[in-house]
Amino acid sequence: MNAVETGKYDPSLPLAFHIARRFGMTIEEIFEAESDDTSHQSH
Repeated sequence: MNAVETGKYDPSLPLAFHIARRFGMTIEEIFEAESDDTSHQSH
């Protein structure tokens, strides 16, 4: 889980479903898609 949270591992879709089921949650509740919004990045 730590590697996923720190961005060092990009989980496959089947693994994402497995993780969600394990925690009794939906994929959307666990993972959020990367946004194209760059307003939070420093320039």
